[in-house]
Amino acid sequence: MIYIHKQNKLAVPQHPNNYKAWVHPHNTGANKQTFYPRVINDILVNPDIGLTDFYTIDSHDDPYNPVPSYPQTSVVYYRWYWEQLEPEQGVYDFSIIEKTLAQAIAHHKKLVFRIMTLAGKGEHYQSNTNHKIILGIPCWLKQQLINDNSYYPQESCARSDKFVPNYNDPYFKQQVTKLMLALGKKFDGNPSILRIDTGIIGTWGEWNLSERTNPQLSSIPDLSNQGYTEKDLQFYINLVARAFPRTQKTTLIASDHEDFMSYGTSHFQMGWRADCLGDWNQSGWNHMENGYPNAIAHALGKNQVVNHHADTNFTKRWQKAPVDFELCQTLETLSKQPQLYSYDKIQDTFNFALQQHASLINARSAMIPSQYQPIISNLLRKLGYRFELQQLTTQQSVYQGGILQLDSQWVNTGVAPSYNNYPLKWRLRTPSGEVVATFNTDTNIRKWLPATTLNASPPVYNVENKIHVPGTIAAGYYYLDVGLVAPNTNNAVVKLGIEGKLKDNWYGIAGITILKKQ
Repeated sequence: MIYIHKQNKLAVPQHPNNYKAWVHPHNTGANKQTFYPRVINDILVNPDIGLTDFYTIDSHDDPYNPVPSYPQTSVVYYRWYWEQLEPEQGVYDFSIIEKTLAQAIAHHKKLVFRIMTLAGKGEHYQSNTNHKIILGIPCWLKQQLINDNSYYPQESCARSDKFVPNYNDPYFKQQVTKLMLALGKKFDGNPSILRIDTGIIGTWGEWNLSERTNPQLSSIPDLSNQGYTEKDLQFYINLVARAFPRTQKTTLIASDHEDFMSYGTSHFQMGWRADCLGDWNQSGWNHMENGYPNAIAHALGKNQVVNHHADTNFTKRWQKAPVDFELCQTLETLSKQPQLYSYDKIQDTFNFALQQHASLINARSAMIPSQYQPIISNLLRKLGYRFELQQLTTQQSVYQGGILQLDSQWVNTGVAPSYNNYPLKWRLRTPSGEVVATFNTDTNIRKWLPATTLNASPPVYNVENKIHVPGTIAAGYYYLDVGLVAPNTNNAVVKLGIEGKLKDNWYGIAGITILKKQ
């Protein structure tokens, strides 16, 4: 339907996609008009947020185990052992990372990864071609450490039952430093690497010695209970910060008596991540009711154990650094324990992640049971950022060479900001679809924060952009589009929570008449 602008009798051409973004355009006098885009409830697959694929680029297309019920993703999460990257001393083979990164880029996704040095007892690689025992560290390093130090039990590279790295061993620290610096030199600042998960030490890089505890010290696997001081642990936080200064970093959640997490968030503005989301085990202790709340209290310096690196702003770090989670078990596994893991418990699980302002959740690329699909759908409408343009006020017409004033109002109805700036741009397009001009702005969307509490109203961000209309543009009627683009491009990559999306992810918002300069 052709909308007739009553104020100037100008017939607005019908949009080729018949979109409905132009809602209630009002003449506000003095050649002004205001547009109110309609909000939508669609799930938006956007950069840097949502559920992650795990050890697969796309679970839907996995040739071995396709999982059509798993949501579409924009991020893939992988972990690699040191032995996979340095088979010979000083000979680095990062091809496994390069190949994964190339595949992610081909699918328009980004990569998050962790480097590990220790597996569980007797674990094997599970690929189609590799069933070797997992050492964690390279064989050459294991042999060198055993030969040089009687501290280590004698064990061949064909086994991994007894050997546990001493993370204070000077030779180990020297070699792992070389590895991480080489990784940083190769990958730091790569725009397709979203962030590095600061793992390295402990079983599976989880900062504990699960399955590897020394009972003479303690039955508790936390590294601090296994003889390591906070200064010992800080070495590895410092190392990752040194190797990857330009890459987003998260550090694993600590216990209620370890300081390394708050050390990383306060000293290096790292984000944090937590494994075992959804553990409501009723055996006396669980992550959801005990582990996470107590760890956060300790990070803030608010529990009984003194934190020498307390981060009093810890619960506000999400405003500038990411929060990620990983499910303790797959939702399919939890669905088989309905008495403990009821529908409400699953809802509470994801609400907790949203309350912490999470951006990513690793749900292990596993089947999402049908009964949980509504929970996941609602989760994905809030997880990370979600930007909506509420209104745009601009002129009805402007002369060639004149200034177009664009006053827009935006809200973030998600639970986290975008930690990368996708520049806001405007463009003019003819009714036939030809883009005649694109305009840069200095708007930084990283400042568009959501509400501080779940389900509260988000703040409104007023954005003023003045763009110079080239004098060479022919007089006539044009569409005004808006887009959040990949840096240094005109490629719109962020979908908005409003109607009016074009095929190239730009949004048609308004109509403007360019008048011939008098």
